[in-house]
Amino acid sequence: MAIFASLPIALRIASDPPSLAAFCKSFNKFYQQKPVPAQSLFKKICSQLARRNSYERSDSLLGQRSVIAWNIDTVKPAVRHLADYMQEEGVGIFSVYFDVLVFNSSYSDISPDTDWSDYDEVIYYLEDYFNIIECSSCEDRLPSDDMSYSYDDAICPSCRDRRYTWSDYEDTYVHHDYAISAIDQEGNRVIINSDNSDFEYDEDEDTYFHVEYDRGVHVIRGYHSSKNKISFKSDEWTRVTKRYIGVELEVECNPDINKNEVAKKISDQVNQHDRLMFFENDGSLRYGFEMITQPMSLPAQRKLFSFLSKKESTKHLKSHDTTSCGLHVHVSRNNMTDLQIGKIVSFINNPRHEWFIRAIARRYATGFCEIKSKKIKDCRSGDRYEAVNITNRNTVEFRMFKGSLKYEGVIAAIEFCNAIVEFTKPSVAGIRDLNTGRFMEFCNSTLKNETVVFRDYIDRRLKNKIDISDAA
Repeated sequence: MAIFASLPIALRIASDPPSLAAFCKSFNKFYQQKPVPAQSLFKKICSQLARRNSYERSDSLLGQRSVIAWNIDTVKPAVRHLADYMQEEGVGIFSVYFDVLVFNSSYSDISPDTDWSDYDEVIYYLEDYFNIIECSSCEDRLPSDDMSYSYDDAICPSCRDRRYTWSDYEDTYVHHDYAISAIDQEGNRVIINSDNSDFEYDEDEDTYFHVEYDRGVHVIRGYHSSKNKISFKSDEWTRVTKRYIGVELEVECNPDINKNEVAKKISDQVNQHDRLMFFENDGSLRYGFEMITQPMSLPAQRKLFSFLSKKESTKHLKSHDTTSCGLHVHVSRNNMTDLQIGKIVSFINNPRHEWFIRAIARRYATGFCEIKSKKIKDCRSGDRYEAVNITNRNTVEFRMFKGSLKYEGVIAAIEFCNAIVEFTKPSVAGIRDLNTGRFMEFCNSTLKNETVVFRDYIDRRLKNKIDISDAA
């Protein structure tokens, strides 16, 4: 008769066959004291009961002998009663205790009155009773509810986490060996299976594109797609200041309008003779895009954003009147000292300057631009999502501004960032000069030509002529 191999783990239990209740109690106690894989645990517990006595078929396991002849007639009531009892007792993972691998690894003896067909029938019964299926990757067996799927193949949690990635586009898990990044029909960056025939590889772009993606119409590319296409635009201002400024403006689009067509109209205006602005999707936006400029001078930024003065250009867009859009200004940090960066961080994050920062930024201490009290020595530490992000190697990023579709709002923010960099130079302002009064004096005198829009903008707001919560 085929039986489980005996393992001397709990001699008391082996010599005194437990009731069903005692069996479950011992099971749970053993599990808590010595956490092991469920299939191994069940094997050890069963081995306590697997003595050389026969299990008599009954409607109850209570008081039965501890030896089980594992044929289909005896397995059915044993499994049914034990599973039902555990379920009634609230043992939520009871099904995996009966992993079919227990039987696979323990069926060690074949007697003349039992053949392999009995074993196979037991396997089929257990798989059906507990809906157990095999992982296509490692061949471990688990209940189907514990499995994930890669197309039609079941994969266990361990293999899923180590070997697969989720693809929203394919709506399934894709194995790491076949998962690639690509651009879909709408210009979004997606993960696909390399065997997907709807995509073609472009050697010039080094990217897979959907065959229906029209690059002439879809100017909005994937997130960070412009990262390797940055081109510094030099002029007399950048040569004198040795400084470049880059801007990221987030906008939301009317969902009833094709956002690519809106972006293309703007692109046709600003990119006529050179690529000065990129358009990218951003996961933080609902149905919008981000406008990203090349690094350039302050005068060049003023000219570039002049398209905002034409209402037709932004007819279907929103920025200030959203909770998702921001305006980020990057300033090259190659000529900044740690002391200068520390003074910038301290000025922006000074709680006494809240009224001033709120007036120019039109928001204060939101999730993507946290305001935290800082000291000069905090010039080398910080978080990406702070008002001043100093984690980038090449730029200092000012993130506190709310998005805007008004020319004055965008240019005022850019001029302010340039002004605070000039003001915090070691030769201009000392630590005791880091206050709004001294800063405005500096803007009104030394930096008069480069703060024309900013000074008018801040004056009108601080004089309460315009409520600071109004659209920029």
